[in-house]
Amino acid sequence: MTNELIKQEKARLEGKYKSSRFNLLLVIVFTVINIVLLVTNSNSYFLFSATVPYFVADLGMLLSGMYPEEYYIELEFTPTLGTEVFIFLLSVAAVMLIFYLICFLLSKERKVGWLIAALVFFSIDTAACLFLYGFEGILDIAFHAWVIFDLASGIKAHNDLKKLPEPAPEEEPAAEQSENVSASESI
Repeated sequence: MTNELIKQEKARLEGKYKSSRFNLLLVIVFTVINIVLLVTNSNSYFLFSATVPYFVADLGMLLSGMYPEEYYIELEFTPTLGTEVFIFLLSVAAVMLIFYLICFLLSKERKVGWLIAALVFFSIDTAACLFLYGFEGILDIAFHAWVIFDLASGIKAHNDLKKLPEPAPEEEPAAEQSENVSASESI
């Protein structure tokens, strides 16, 4: 493999790794946005997000009576817990997101173990999504599958980078070599 091909392959693999990290960051950002939209009673939701932190915040709102009264009438449920439960469950959701953020930050210098941890954690999140929503949330599951594939691709790119041969030292062109020899002879 020539030096130029090695450099191109290295750049491509490094790009894949960076892309995986960036997509992990997007998952964090969209999950935070979704939780903010949930708390503000907006009826919007972004698909490119983690399910469990959102579900935990949603459960906190439900148990603490933060939804409109007609919602509870329809569910035939009376919330009996205070806002302390909401604050606690929102904190649990925040801890989950902080873990993702730690994985993102610490995987920067190609420390692939943190990307593997994010992949495992997000795979568990995907299983929870399937368990909670079944195939009713098929678009959410499709995005989860894409994120899992992307994180796995970043991990594979890291492993492929380690297998790349080092580029051979580049030789100086003949004209530069003769100038260097002439300069050293005149000293």
